Amino acid sequence: MAPIFDAQFDQYRLGTRFLADHYEHDIAYESQVRAEKWRRVRCLGEGSSAKVWLEQDEDGKCRAVKQISKPKILNERELVALTKLGEYLEYFVQFFGWFEDNKFIYFAMEYAENGNLYELLEKGNILERDMKVIAKQLLAGLQVMHENNFCHRDIKPENILVVSLSPIVVKIADFGTSKQIIAGTELETEEVGSERYIAPEVTGLFQSETSVYSNAVDMWSLGCLIHFMFTDSTPFPTFRRLNHYVQHENFPETELRKSNAGSDAIAFVIRLMRLKPSDRLTAEEALMDPWLCIQEEGECDKGF
Repeated sequence: MAPIFDAQFDQYRLGTRFLADHYEHDIAYESQVRAEKWRRVRCLGEGSSAKVWLEQDEDGKCRAVKQISKPKILNERELVALTKLGEYLEYFVQFFGWFEDNKFIYFAMEYAENGNLYELLEKGNILERDMKVIAKQLLAGLQVMHENNFCHRDIKPENILVVSLSPIVVKIADFGTSKQIIAGTELETEEVGSERYIAPEVTGLFQSETSVYSNAVDMWSLGCLIHFMFTDSTPFPTFRRLNHYVQHENFPETELRKSNAGSDAIAFVIRLMRLKPSDRLTAEEALMDPWLCIQEEGECDKGF
């Protein structure tokens, strides 16, 4: 079988035997090699080129395994992000290793039994205090990514894992569209991301002086995510509404106000979603914003 990845990733490869109803990994442990047996439990999610499975070992330990069709693999960027950011376990999903068969490649990762942020928000009320905690954790993760020249490019509730409910702890996941910036601070224009969370410069609606965009696309998406936490909607659910903002630069505050978002919260979202990328808050700047000051009492619930 020809190598699927560069040799630098061999250290993360899990030696695997595929058997009738399970598979085994040979894991080095205290100068010995032991076999770990894993079985699939159920499918956690499915996209156009990948599935994510819940798997369990003999001791009841769980993990999530992303199964990707080999013809769909365009580059190594997801594996690069998982390995390079792996030391920051407080911010990003933990990566256990990768393995392959003739048809698929598999990424073994941390499983969050509480699901993702979208699923949590679907259940109803969330305190504004928790919104601030979530925003601070995501900003800390984005700051690490951006300082290491990574751009996520698909920040949205579905890609945020809820590791703990009390206290609320989240982690950034799904680096399938992430990209490392090797030189400079910008990215060649490539329309990636999710429609309701994508920045206008990525769609081509906002014409900058060059054909590149920056880490500011993640800040825009975070603004959409915070708006969603308050209102159960994004500011620009359609291309037409986004285009109207580009033409008139009049940010729609109505839904935020209906959801009892305060002036600090509204101002924070607007600063994250300035039309010109260079005018948006960076992750470092955003962490200093007044809205993120957490008080013990007087916070509002999400208004839906």
